[in-house]
Amino acid sequence: MSVHRVFVQENKDTFRNLIKECLEIENTQEIVGDDLISWVNILHYVISKKYEGPSECLKNILINYLYSARKAAPGSEQWFLKFLASDYELKKVLRVSSALAATTTQKMLKNKRSKNIFKNIPTVLGATGKIIVSREKSKEDILKVSSGCSVSINIDPRFSSQIKTSDITLSAAKVLVIEGAPFSVSELNKLLTYCYDNKTKLIMLARSYPEEVITTLSVNWQKNKLNIVPFIYGDELSNLNSHADLAAISGAIPISTMLGDTFNVDFEEKFGNLTNVEIKKNSLLATQSQSPTRLIKSLNQKIKDINPEEQDTANILYDRLAGLSSDSLNVYLKESYDTNIVKDELDVAIPYYGYMCYSACEVSVDGKTELIPYQVYKTAEKFKSSFITQINSIGGYLVTKNK
Repeated sequence: MSVHRVFVQENKDTFRNLIKECLEIENTQEIVGDDLISWVNILHYVISKKYEGPSECLKNILINYLYSARKAAPGSEQWFLKFLASDYELKKVLRVSSALAATTTQKMLKNKRSKNIFKNIPTVLGATGKIIVSREKSKEDILKVSSGCSVSINIDPRFSSQIKTSDITLSAAKVLVIEGAPFSVSELNKLLTYCYDNKTKLIMLARSYPEEVITTLSVNWQKNKLNIVPFIYGDELSNLNSHADLAAISGAIPISTMLGDTFNVDFEEKFGNLTNVEIKKNSLLATQSQSPTRLIKSLNQKIKDINPEEQDTANILYDRLAGLSSDSLNVYLKESYDTNIVKDELDVAIPYYGYMCYSACEVSVDGKTELIPYQVYKTAEKFKSSFITQINSIGGYLVTKNK
């Protein structure tokens, strides 16, 4: 048996049939393998479908768009599919109450357990808090509220590797924010001496550290001579401005090496303060010492002014706002046959609800008025237009056949 490739001309019916199959699952749940699949996790449904020839090629293109849409704004992948198959028109952009946003979002959910969990979230936390959904070995689903702000920053991986942990708890700590990076241990000598003499527990944030600084901090941590935890920011898009967030909640005044500041300063004037500090590998949760009201106001304005093409930037701003809230909510899901679909539905519904609280819009879809988050509409519209352009540019497919 030999294998060869043949050119198959594009047939628009292939595209229409695939979209129609996806839309048929909107009001149902389907078992695929060992998993329940619903409209909210339509991406998994498309991935599970088996096709041959042009349909398989088109399926792979569709998966890429669904994944990208969901990453940009969870929930937009469903509207992306609807817009492909419908006549639609944006009627108006508006603000809605958090109660209406919650009710509208809940209608998306098909799983009863997801609905029961989600209906409690707005009451427990509201629209702006940070929500983390995880699976746990428990006998029931648990919603646990934690007080404190969350900042997306990373412990220097060399430090956590050398002290053999990235989970640290401090009842109280000073905070030093460095806009830039120290060059050597000698440059930090005054700071290290201060922390040693005063037994200061310090959270230090900078763009980077030389190897000798990390080694000095880790060795002295293990000897219990210094309690300084080195964090880094700016190594990922999500934490590019985390130094501003940490300064806002702690009251720290940044040392800017780029503006000529040195480490021969009065640290008492530069330090911020945090209590009830819980440190993880990629985040810091703590009770704030001052309200970040001005920063929150600034972030809200940036969200309002953001360009429709900048979904990734918008999502980062939403995450920063959620972290700056004084409360966070952990949703612990018990292990069950439907836990996968419950987590999937909540992972979409929670940010969808948050988007709706910030800005909503009315869209006419085949003559029916729908209320959706404006961020979701912009994302779905963008990917729909891009998808149509790509499909129309395809003349055919090279498919593998057995001879």
